[in-house]
Amino acid sequence: MTHAIRRLVLALLLVLGGGYVAVTALVWLKQDGMVFAGAGFPDRGVPALPTPVVLRWLGDGGDRVRIATVTPRTAPIGVAVYFGGNGEDLYAAAFAAGELAEYGLEAIAHE
Repeated sequence: MTHAIRRLVLALLLVLGGGYVAVTALVWLKQDGMVFAGAGFPDRGVPALPTPVVLRWLGDGGDRVRIATVTPRTAPIGVAVYFGGNGEDLYAAAFAAGELAEYGLEAIAHE
């Protein structure tokens, strides 16, 4: 190999290695947003539903959990607990709980 080809190969390897390091660093910095799609967004409150949504805090100290409860317009026929999925905030969970309340269930939603 001539000296010019060695320099070209070395420069190409440095560019590719630098690009790999840059992409890896970017993915590492953005990993929470990619895994937890709702992370880092402000609180959207609760949706406007036909049945009222009540927000509550459960627990003490650092173990506090925020839930939304939706009571059906008629006497409840059962209770449903809705646990939000990946990237789902309390707004979306309360909307799902409101849908369950339309079927006559007392619904409790957790983000």
